[in-house]
Amino acid sequence: MQNFQFADPTRIVCGRGQISTLDALVPHGGRVLVICGGGPGGVRDGADDERIAAAIERTRAFFERLAVPTRLSEYGVSRDAIPEVARRLRARRATALGERRDITPAAVEEILQLCA
Repeated sequence: MQNFQFADPTRIVCGRGQISTLDALVPHGGRVLVICGGGPGGVRDGADDERIAAAIERTRAFFERLAVPTRLSEYGVSRDAIPEVARRLRARRATALGERRDITPAAVEEILQLCA
């Protein structure tokens, strides 16, 4: 797997009693890192890369069981469309994306290829 970064303001909180703790979980504007795959039935064996891949696969399987598509192709987006996304970002001078402004159109293209 190639290294990449992706920032998305999405939070998913699971588990019994978690609703009542949402306000206290993170101060306003705070940052969170969530590592999934280590709970009951989670991924505990193998090298880091193996555990990460297994956690990603389990996450994908979870969403697919809910009938939520997990690949761009399932939304009708072909690999052929991906370079056009990067071209349009460059044309609009959107060349420093993300909260740290460190995601380039080339990085977007690479991320989308991984999601195709």
